Amino acid sequence: MLKNVLEALDKKLAKERDKSIYRHKGTRETSVKTLIWEVEFSRVVYKYYDEGKTAYIYLLDQLLGFDTIGLISTNLAENIVENASVTSYHNTANNITELTGQSISHGGVYINIQGKDRPKSGKKLEMKVAVAYEGWKEVSKDRYELVNKVACAGFEDISEFYRIKEAMIAKEYNIDEIQVRILNGDGAPMC
Repeated sequence: MLKNVLEALDKKLAKERDKSIYRHKGTRETSVKTLIWEVEFSRVVYKYYDEGKTAYIYLLDQLLGFDTIGLISTNLAENIVENASVTSYHNTANNITELTGQSISHGGVYINIQGKDRPKSGKKLEMKVAVAYEGWKEVSKDRYELVNKVACAGFEDISEFYRIKEAMIAKEYNIDEIQVRILNGDGAPMC
């Protein structure tokens, strides 16, 4: 059903586009990973000129905010981050696979990448995840909640992701007052 909705919306965009700017160059298959399943659908790619240079765009992706590295729903990314913040990466991989039917690596969350963002070295990129919090509090019998949790995720190289993570922490906390930091990770080298 979602495939039909997305493709109908794409057809509407094709009819309503400014034809003097966007030239129809055919359809391409893609997919978006969601909490429920992976939705495969076709959408039109358009050729246009940006500052005199040839460029290509998917108007549907732009409208829906899919112009990112990999097509992964915000809900799925948030679920991966949430899981990784409270359990091991191995358990997170099992939980996500059980929840969505999509297999992910416990050594890192690898996402299949398509189109212009696909790396030359392969089909997948690792989604890096960082979560910071002050501690935890009991919210009911044997159930805990993280206190003042902040999280970020991205596909940047490790140095850039480290910089983003530190900026995220500094935005939420006065880093001069932090006395103890406990680091938990998958064993991958940092910076």
